[in-house]
Amino acid sequence: MQAPNRVLIMTDQQSAGTTSHEMGETFLRTPAMDRISASGLSFPHAYCAHSLCGPSRTAMFSGYYPHQTQVSSNTDFGRDMKDFPCMGSLLRDAGYDTGYVGKWHLPYPLEDSKTHGFRYCANNLSNGADILNSNKAVEFIQEPRNSPFFPLRLIQQSP
Repeated sequence: MQAPNRVLIMTDQQSAGTTSHEMGETFLRTPAMDRISASGLSFPHAYCAHSLCGPSRTAMFSGYYPHQTQVSSNTDFGRDMKDFPCMGSLLRDAGYDTGYVGKWHLPYPLEDSKTHGFRYCANNLSNGADILNSNKAVEFIQEPRNSPFFPLRLIQQSP
């Protein structure tokens, strides 16, 4: 039996309880996130390893704390990450067709798919142009394939 397809959606700069599913619709409405939360798996008590996005994202993707990877700022990406396998390579090695869509901001070189493990990468750096990333995620999901897929979709909040 083939492993099921998986989709991981992360939002940048959003705390766990800031959906109308959690807070009600008095102050905000997040119907798409509410549907996903109701039919999938959400992490209402998740915590980040660092207050800055680069070190926090590096911790999520490597499984190591910022003091271990020595990535402690958003500009400290010169470190060789060969000792810190990326989530994409672990999923690829488990038989998933991997994709990453959204803001990269990781110390793994984007052009080195052998290291980070994501076969498909769409990195739109335009602030506020998240719809372009959504289309790229759909493009990846709709590709014909013989193995299960695991795309990661990062939704960046507008400044």
